[in-house]
Amino acid sequence: MFKRGLIDPWNALSSWSDQEDCCRWAGVRCDNKTGRVRKLHVGYYDLSGEISPKLLELEHLNYLDLSYSNFNCTHIPSFLGSMGRLRHLNLGSARFCGLIPHQLGNLSGLHYLDLSNSDLYVDNLHWMSNLSSMKYLDMSTVNLNRAGSEILLQPLPAQVLTAQSSMAATACSSLSLRALRAWRRIRQRIEKLVLLDWEDEVFFTKLSKLKYLSMSQTSLFFNVNSNWVPPFQLEYADMSSCKIGPNFPSWLQTQRSLQVLLMSKSGILGTAPGWFWNWTSKVDSIDLSSNHIEGDVSDIVVNSTVLNLRYNHLKGRIPYSMGFLVALKALRLHNNSIFGDIPLSLTKCSNLGLIDIGRIPSSTQLQSFDALSYTGNPELCGAPLKTNCTKEQESDGATPVGKAEDDSETSWFYIGLGAGFAVGFWGVCAAPCFKKTWRHAYLLFLNNMKDQPM
Repeated sequence: MFKRGLIDPWNALSSWSDQEDCCRWAGVRCDNKTGRVRKLHVGYYDLSGEISPKLLELEHLNYLDLSYSNFNCTHIPSFLGSMGRLRHLNLGSARFCGLIPHQLGNLSGLHYLDLSNSDLYVDNLHWMSNLSSMKYLDMSTVNLNRAGSEILLQPLPAQVLTAQSSMAATACSSLSLRALRAWRRIRQRIEKLVLLDWEDEVFFTKLSKLKYLSMSQTSLFFNVNSNWVPPFQLEYADMSSCKIGPNFPSWLQTQRSLQVLLMSKSGILGTAPGWFWNWTSKVDSIDLSSNHIEGDVSDIVVNSTVLNLRYNHLKGRIPYSMGFLVALKALRLHNNSIFGDIPLSLTKCSNLGLIDIGRIPSSTQLQSFDALSYTGNPELCGAPLKTNCTKEQESDGATPVGKAEDDSETSWFYIGLGAGFAVGFWGVCAAPCFKKTWRHAYLLFLNNMKDQPM
């Protein structure tokens, strides 16, 4: 019996007894017509111990979920590769260790495979070539360093693939390569996989349906020919920390449906080409921060809702024309060489909820004097004096002069603060409800936060 050998710390399998119909057991689902066990969902039960080969007796099992168990660094049983009817296999976060058995490649009918978040490795990925029905494959945290640099796969319908080496797809809708560090982890979302080559654009040759591309937090080099025309039309592109520079990727100007462009820390140098700012007029969110982009800030003409250009080498004054960017909700320009007044035209940006143009210098002639220069003026406050102007001072219960006016101003302050919070909150939170790409970006951001070391 499958239960034998398992340790059930929370007694979650207490209903598994000979006196009870197995179709009524916790986590067990049977076919309504035949009564045969089709589904075994015991994830999150924190099971440990040993997976018995008796599992093979469930010949009609097509769904097996052992995720979030504690198998204490044992190996994935190779006999799982003999369960030919499996369509869904979830071993994520189950604390398996060692080599992923090549026998899993025998599960040609598998649609879903999750091997993430365990101490696993592969010596090659050739066994994946038989997974011709795959729709979701997650091998996050799997050590792929021993895998070859290039592998050939048969047409692989997939929505999500996590792997390292060379692969490409004929009908891909989503590709995500994230958190590629010491073990070179890559997550990809692909529909039909054939051949991938990170070295050049060959990988993307047949990705005609690609709409979502994420290569953030990787060490990948993504340098393609300047005349390359990709076969896809992206809606979301996150190439943050990917080695793209030193030039702006010219293939971007072929993307007419792009809504989100994230290229921070991508090694871009120099001035943006003439086509770039005109092309970005239809992009909702642009992040080019932490590069070495040069040029005059007055040349920037976009119609985006989010514009992040901090930590670059832009110079000049913020142009008056920036006040006509009525869609702008967030503007970040700090750590550039921008000077001069903030144009009053920015007040026309009624949707603007965040503006970050760097620290405004507070040093003046008055603040350069020594504090002793103000001796004999006890009512003065502010730097260089120790008295804080914002500290409320009351004298013996008497109402200070102007307190009524201060109360009125304070009331309006809190009213404005509340209104501003409401506008800002719904401006940020409502957008993901209506924009699919923003939801992708938000969920990816949360996932990145989860993966960061504490």
